[in-house]
Amino acid sequence: MNSILGWLDGTARKMPQKTAIIDEQGSIDYAGYRSLSLCIASKILEIRRSHGSALKLPVVVYLEKSKEALVSFMGVAYSGGFYSPIDVDMPTSRINKILETLKPQIVITTGKLKSAFEKLDFSGEYILLEQLSPSSEDEKAVSGASSRIIDTDLLYVLFTSGSTGVPKGVSISHRSVENYINWVTDSFSLSSDD
Repeated sequence: MNSILGWLDGTARKMPQKTAIIDEQGSIDYAGYRSLSLCIASKILEIRRSHGSALKLPVVVYLEKSKEALVSFMGVAYSGGFYSPIDVDMPTSRINKILETLKPQIVITTGKLKSAFEKLDFSGEYILLEQLSPSSEDEKAVSGASSRIIDTDLLYVLFTSGSTGVPKGVSISHRSVENYINWVTDSFSLSSDD
């Protein structure tokens, strides 16, 4: 497998109606998880095409911990880029340092959270989740980008506090996540029934 996307693709094909994620606001099945992720990826690619940007660029996900955040992570992965989650409760100065390091072109958020993010040092594009709706064209638009992913490509960059107070990014590849999933699945004998 070249990326973590194979797991979502395979599970959505085999068990589309099985619950994938549950949070306080509800749940989403694997078919919906994949469909919404493809929708996000399609929007990312549309923005990149309009700016003539490369594929493997960072996308900031500025959302509360939720199923929407997880869907956004996979959407960025399908686009061929990598994501960096930013906690909505993080201090402004810290977020600005992360933005200065990443220089993202795109932020995924909601209309409600956008107003807070607009106060930061960011001049790129916003993808507002509530404005997106999946279409059958999303998969066609995304297939080229996702087919070029290799297992050593970045999946995400997670910023830690850093001993100096300056946030430091830890880079995680698709292969690292695949290895972790395989280890957890084997070590705890997890199956599709869990």
